Amino acid sequence: MIDTEGYSYVAWLGLLTETLITTIKDEKIDLSYGDNQLLKKQITDHFSSTWERIHFFEQRLPNTDDLSTELEYLAAQLPTLKAGHRQEYLMADEHVTHVEEWLANKHFIKGDYDFIIGREHFMAEKFFLEDDMYDEYMAMDAADYVRLRLQTIFKRFLRDYPAYYKPYEQKGVNQNV
Repeated sequence: MIDTEGYSYVAWLGLLTETLITTIKDEKIDLSYGDNQLLKKQITDHFSSTWERIHFFEQRLPNTDDLSTELEYLAAQLPTLKAGHRQEYLMADEHVTHVEEWLANKHFIKGDYDFIIGREHFMAEKFFLEDDMYDEYMAMDAADYVRLRLQTIFKRFLRDYPAYYKPYEQKGVNQNV
């Protein structure tokens, strides 16, 4: 697989692709979910371009040090594959950012604060996955659609706050951090 010079293109890509596929199976990552198939392709393209960069610019074949660097890259990409770069997930993250900003001056016990943030992320992702208004807003550009839907879910948060989250508020020191 490796000669004295380093890995050939076929051996390099074969080894890293097999490692990627095995990792995906072991981590139980669903490739049919969201953008995960595209992310897998991007990782494979990265492996290919790394071999080409080393071969053409450094004028050598990749060696085991280069291979370990690529395996570290793969390990760094796993959280992305697990969470996905799904539009719904990213929009839920943005919603949670707005909620955190709004809650900045409120006082909660750390566990309660984490519960609220976790619940809001879950509710937002579910909201965006089951968005029944998408067809009505198809004529909008993506940025306007995202802004409008984020406003909608934040209004839901503000409406639900007194009933669901207000009881968790504490008097005294802010323990959110």
